Amino acid sequence: MDIYKLTAMHYVEDHLPDKIKAIFAPGAAVNALYPPEEWLIETGAPPVKAWYTIQRMAYEKGFIRDSLIGPCRVMFFDLADIVGLYREELIHHPYKLYGMEG
Repeated sequence: MDIYKLTAMHYVEDHLPDKIKAIFAPGAAVNALYPPEEWLIETGAPPVKAWYTIQRMAYEKGFIRDSLIGPCRVMFFDLADIVGLYREELIHHPYKLYGMEG
């Protein structure tokens, strides 16, 4: 697995600017099947997969250690380090993080 399975990242997405949130907003047809008050559904794709940028940054900072459990690659890290890194980038550089700056 990689960081895109880390649902805890959503806990800091209240810092996402509305312009970025709009990319992920589902349309009426999706909301009819999955009411927003019951489900978190994302349907769009920004220019850059921001969580992979966070993953790369976390490796560079030494926050992630790779290992194996049997033949499976696993990542070990302190959850607060990874989510905190994402939070800081959302606060200070959200458009750059999502490839929308420029």
